[in-house]
Amino acid sequence: MTIFLMCAVRELSDHDLTLPGSGYALVCVTGDLQEKIQDLIQECRGLKSRLPSFNRVSLWDYSIWYLDQIPFEWVEWCDENVDDTDEWVEVPFGIHTEDLSVVRTECDQMVADELGVWWTANPKHSSVVIETPRLPELSDLEQLALTADGGN
Repeated sequence: MTIFLMCAVRELSDHDLTLPGSGYALVCVTGDLQEKIQDLIQECRGLKSRLPSFNRVSLWDYSIWYLDQIPFEWVEWCDENVDDTDEWVEVPFGIHTEDLSVVRTECDQMVADELGVWWTANPKHSSVVIETPRLPELSDLEQLALTADGGN
């Protein structure tokens, strides 16, 4: 079982530019990704307990999609559930990743601290840096659902 989560992204740069693409990100949380996230959070907690000044760790990661466009049938749902929130929201409809229109990015990173992970990237041919909200640890029930089929 997999869970698709979606969020609005924000620009970190000090420009008055429009965000490239639709301003949304999508991640497919599989058992493997959840395990990676849990491992990173636990490592960060260990480092924070030994080194109180520890802040965060980042690694190159291309596990999310920054959407260039969203399908017309998603617009109303995004307006009601994703816009104006700083959280990841579970997508209640089927996703065909091969049909997604994505923003080409570079320098994609997963950033972790003791509370969760988030992603940053630079859309190609721009000086803009975009960032997702923090994805907190999933609940035990969500973890069980993800691992019930072996993480696929």
